[in-house]
Amino acid sequence: MEDTMFLEKIAQTVADETSKIIGYQVSIADEKGYLIGVNDPARFGLFDKLSLEVIKQKKMLHWTPRDVVDLPGIFPGSSAPIIVNNKAIGAIGVIGKAEE
Repeated sequence: MEDTMFLEKIAQTVADETSKIIGYQVSIADEKGYLIGVNDPARFGLFDKLSLEVIKQKKMLHWTPRDVVDLPGIFPGSSAPIIVNNKAIGAIGVIGKAEE
């Protein structure tokens, strides 16, 4: 099974279970930056250009309220790439104050 297909199959479960453990909302984006695992169903399928930036740069980034002011449905927090076989296949984000 292709890595990206695998991510699509587990994204929602990973987002839900991780959120329960850490106490913060979690989102997972596919390799094109679309949310495929989210705690708020209204956000499913949203394009998250910040996650796409994380995927392109292959590094963890942090977003402040100022960074997301013009991005409806996107929230401040931290996001890291999901890398398999040296390829960024998506990103996982944790919603909250970047300083936390």
